[in-house]
Amino acid sequence: MASPVALMLRLQMRRKSFPWLCTVADPSPRRDFLVQNNGNVVQVLKCPTFQVLQQGMIELANVPHVCVAGESNAGKSSLINHLLRKELAIASSVAGKTRSVDMLKVNSNLVLSDLPGLPSRDHQVAKMWDTSWYPLVMNYVKQCEALKAMLYVHDIRWKVSPVVRSFVHEVQASGLPVMLILTKDDKIAKASSAIDEHQQRIHLTTKVRRALNFDGLHLHYNCDSARPSSRRGRRTLLRYIEDIAACGSREDCELMLACIAAKKQGRTLPSKEPPSRPSAYQVRSKGRVELAVFCSQVSQLLFLLKCFCSIRLRVLFRTIPLQAMVYHEVLRIPMRAYGTRYCESPSDATFDLRAAWWILSSNVFAAVKPTPPAGGEAG
Repeated sequence: MASPVALMLRLQMRRKSFPWLCTVADPSPRRDFLVQNNGNVVQVLKCPTFQVLQQGMIELANVPHVCVAGESNAGKSSLINHLLRKELAIASSVAGKTRSVDMLKVNSNLVLSDLPGLPSRDHQVAKMWDTSWYPLVMNYVKQCEALKAMLYVHDIRWKVSPVVRSFVHEVQASGLPVMLILTKDDKIAKASSAIDEHQQRIHLTTKVRRALNFDGLHLHYNCDSARPSSRRGRRTLLRYIEDIAACGSREDCELMLACIAAKKQGRTLPSKEPPSRPSAYQVRSKGRVELAVFCSQVSQLLFLLKCFCSIRLRVLFRTIPLQAMVYHEVLRIPMRAYGTRYCESPSDATFDLRAAWWILSSNVFAAVKPTPPAGGEAG
């Protein structure tokens, strides 16, 4: 019987000679996504009343929640069905099919909540929204601590109504981050070219964002799986949901979405941290520095005045050349570097006061040392 060492050597030689005989596929560890492409296990909990809703929030408190809201017939239920690839939420052209907060527990890792629809342009469910659905939805938004963010679904072809605008602003004011999902962009009127269709989509998107006064993250989504944009939108939205569920709090989720939106829009995210109050030591240090700078400026000014007065008196009464005196007083160059040449009369030593003050107040002579006169002796 061959020894283990001989077996290992034989196996290595076989791998070098016939690598295709020894190829073994190492199964890579499968990543557990919150939502799978197929085989999602979903449990539905309908909460039509406050009591049932409170019980559902208690039972699912340890699972991150993401809710889906929007107007009736905007595509909320279709979006949920397309994400999970299951026909769970009731999708119909009739408004008001979703009459409760439907919590969908997906693979015991995530809760997608389908909220009742806001009244659309025809105001079919306006009374039900005002009396029953709106208090239920806002109770869920404000009381559910596990709720991390809201996906607000809006038909890109529709105008923004005042009810929608006030609802989105109230949700944002409550501290819940909102991500805008623009649906049904595949049903935009076909343009003459792809460029015109893209420009039309940008125009409608800008119109909706301005009407909502929304500067956060938005995503285009359509439920036609035959289109590449639909599959790409599903992957992107699932990635965002993964990031939202990984956030520890609503504040972290809001900051994460704001960073993504700022990066996509090419702008800098302003810091929300309040400016820190300087300590007493910093205040004292700053005062000392300012006092030292002030004293230095005063001393420099006094030195310039002293030099100016000394030069003026000596030039007028002792008939010493102006240039030599400036160099002697400011640059400390010995007078013997300029020889013993004196002026014949005080009138020959007159000078321009403005030019002398410019020489004294500028820093040119501090950086460049002038050359002594040619007739003088070396210093």
